[in-house]
Amino acid sequence: MKQAFENTNKSKVLVDGMTTVCKFPARRVIWMGTQKAIVGMVQILANGNLYMLVAAKHPGDLTSFQPEFDRLVGGFTLKGEFGTDF
Repeated sequence: MKQAFENTNKSKVLVDGMTTVCKFPARRVIWMGTQKAIVGMVQILANGNLYMLVAAKHPGDLTSFQPEFDRLVGGFTLKGEFGTDF
């Protein structure tokens, strides 16, 4: 999974007034409670699972998740919350 993210483009995104360099193209903005986060998605073709990398408020604080994915709608949910287009 690490190699998949390393092969993507780097994007500069603004998170709560703070510029962060992410190792993935910015795709979505989600809200986890009161925390706003930029989300990127990468599809792992080996098993077809979709993984999501979240850039939190603090630079370098990156956490990976495996979200539920709705292939028909083309959206995803994280803990029951929907992302919106960035």
